[in-house]
Amino acid sequence: MGITESYITILDESLDKKIELLEALNALNVQQTELLDREKFDEEGFHGLNEKKAELIDKLNAMDDGFQLIYDKVKGELDGNRDRYAEQIKTLQGKISRIMEKSNHLMAEEQRNKERIKNKFTARRKEISSVKKNSRYAANYYKTMNKVTSEPVFMDKKK
Repeated sequence: MGITESYITILDESLDKKIELLEALNALNVQQTELLDREKFDEEGFHGLNEKKAELIDKLNAMDDGFQLIYDKVKGELDGNRDRYAEQIKTLQGKISRIMEKSNHLMAEEQRNKERIKNKFTARRKEISSVKKNSRYAANYYKTMNKVTSEPVFMDKKK
């Protein structure tokens, strides 16, 4: 096996790993959707899912950089000998196509989750605002009631 074949194998394995990472990200997205659809919002769970997703995204970015470096090394050889590497190129193109589909699906899900989280935060702000108003009203009520004396205002002074 020549150096070009080794590089092609590395590219192929890299794409397989990228597909696995995208599937893992999709699974985390599904968990995030379920979490956002619950009545009670779990902030710690949401934060944990975001951290896991960030790790996977960092790995994906590193894999993209590595893929590009290796591809740049073999690009000339692949372009010059398309017939010789036709089957491997076709396999790589198929995997890249799957990756693009998964990426597009993931971006659409991310956008839907973004809308869900906006709605959750809007509802949470309204809830907090309501609690603040109620606390303010209660505080004003107690202040007013403390100023009221128990003596009648109009007292008949006749005996």
